[in-house]
Amino acid sequence: MDEWRRDVGELCASIRQGLAPLVAAKLATVVHRDFSVSEATFGTYSTSGLEISLVGAGEARVALIRPWGLSILGAVEVGVARALNARGRVDIECGVARAILLRFEDRESPRWVAFSGGDARSLDEKVLFDLLSQVTELKNLGPSRRPRRLTTDE
Repeated sequence: MDEWRRDVGELCASIRQGLAPLVAAKLATVVHRDFSVSEATFGTYSTSGLEISLVGAGEARVALIRPWGLSILGAVEVGVARALNARGRVDIECGVARAILLRFEDRESPRWVAFSGGDARSLDEKVLFDLLSQVTELKNLGPSRRPRRLTTDE
């Protein structure tokens, strides 16, 4: 349980770091938020997450980085992608839109894999921005060091 909480905290720190250029340009705010998680095996506990407000198209879109739990039962299937043996799930949500991050335990460190749109991709900065663009429906999100105005235009 302690490793799970630590890994979620490190995931949130990495996401904050990736969004730092948008925060500096006042196109985003990132706020720490605690979430209550209930699991049959571990009971109810609190763990870290994030609330991300992205400003674009004249309005803010709020995405949550929400931990769902350490115990993942069964297979997770998104399109043609399928995962077994995950040891934790965190969702990126905006309204009803959602992308799933699954944690797999490797020898050196945890590995986060994003499941969205029928694909499974290892989480990195580009994938993070792709997922945030997808769930918020904002365009021009990207890991560029020169942030651009965010829009919903096609």
